[in-house]
Amino acid sequence: MRFPMPPQGDGPAAAKAAHNLPRPERTAHPFCLNLRTCGRLAERFIWEIRERGKPKRHSAHTYATFDEARVAGKAALAALIVEWRRTDVPVRDPAGRA
Repeated sequence: MRFPMPPQGDGPAAAKAAHNLPRPERTAHPFCLNLRTCGRLAERFIWEIRERGKPKRHSAHTYATFDEARVAGKAALAALIVEWRRTDVPVRDPAGRA
């Protein structure tokens, strides 16, 4: 998708025109990855993914290091984002209708 260049200058017309430019659909996902120590085992780590503040997914087991939990959590987050984009983004037909 190509977007027109915004008008040059600092005036109100340039600001209004730049504000009205089309934007790519759904550039940000609604998820947040949290990493923390396990409540029962202080030396172990877990991850949790939240969607708009509500729990969505969490680790099935604990991890020995923060980095292990981070890598596993990022993989789960990436899979969730792919699923979210596939199911929630409206598909447009060739005529441009939703």
